[in-house]
Amino acid sequence: MRQITNIEMKHRLDIEDIIENDIARRGFNGCNLHDVDFYKNGKRIDIPEKIIDDFDCTGLQITDFITSDFYKTGWVNYEKEKD
Repeated sequence: MRQITNIEMKHRLDIEDIIENDIARRGFNGCNLHDVDFYKNGKRIDIPEKIIDDFDCTGLQITDFITSDFYKTGWVNYEKEKD
């Protein structure tokens, strides 16, 4: 019987996948935020222009806009964190 202790599982990352994802990310981030229609589960998401304008001033990228959930509430969540 083998005893297994403290073995870390390694993740497989294919270089081709990394390059493909990077190319896609650059494509997303190369778009002007005001010229993008976002969809989730096949349905267009209405994002208030104020939220887009506020984020546009941050200098961050479109992928940050989505992954940070900024598109949902704008500065509201970030202002609560400061309190």
